[in-house]
Amino acid sequence: SSEDILKLRENIQVLGRNWNPGIVAKIEKPEAVKNLDSIIEVSDALMVARGDLGVELPYEQVPAVQKLLIHKSIAQSKPVIVATQMLEGMINNTRPTRAEINDVANSVMDGADALMLSAETSLGQYPVEAVRAMRRIIDETEKIGEIHNRKPENSFTNPSRLISDAVIEAAIRLSEKTEAKAILTYTLTGYTAMRLASYRPKAQIFIFARSPRLIRRLSLVWGITGFVQQNLHYTDDNLDLMVQILLQNNAVNPNDIIVKITGFPMKEKAMSNMVVVTRVKNPKPED
Repeated sequence: SSEDILKLRENIQVLGRNWNPGIVAKIEKPEAVKNLDSIIEVSDALMVARGDLGVELPYEQVPAVQKLLIHKSIAQSKPVIVATQMLEGMINNTRPTRAEINDVANSVMDGADALMLSAETSLGQYPVEAVRAMRRIIDETEKIGEIHNRKPENSFTNPSRLISDAVIEAAIRLSEKTEAKAILTYTLTGYTAMRLASYRPKAQIFIFARSPRLIRRLSLVWGITGFVQQNLHYTDDNLDLMVQILLQNNAVNPNDIIVKITGFPMKEKAMSNMVVVTRVKNPKPED
């Protein structure tokens, strides 16, 4: 329940950690399914534990619960993991069954942020082949446009985030209208990154942060490429520096359309309240 998660957060704080670890709510009981909204709201990420769900619920209900959980997680901008028996046949075989291929592909099309192998890699005879097979299925499925633009209308918005949420949505719409190559922003907490990703945009999402821990945490989130950049400062030069880094990494090219999100004034570390749409300029030649 949500109360369990809040109690866990209290216990973590009592330990005096200077970094609060993310909490992944593993949904495996009928009671959890009944209280999905409140659990999602207080969690950092969700897991569809299909093995346990298939024991606790009639097995024919599990696919619908999976889709419901993914839908609600996207609505609240929380990453969601689909796990258990995705490529079970590859524990003893070098190739997945056709049903397993479809299962992985459908989870991608449902909008899951991550797919997880378990026995296939912990006990299986072909762990590398299992990972490689899953990667191939994911890559091929992601070529289909149906995975994009999955955010439900009137999605959950925290009143304290009303302005930044509206700016993020505007950035998404601008990226669609201009067919932008990328959306980029700097984040302190990861909120803007997760909110952006929840729209499943066609444009690539590039996130910059000073904290390596934060970038590692965001690696779970759909479609995000993160850059740790310690020398970013809260000045107007930030946006230009981020574009230079993307050019150096061949992530964008001159003349590409990009959408930048920032908080203004930057020196006050304001929440996201400004969108800039521009083309990437040719890098200045070195002296």
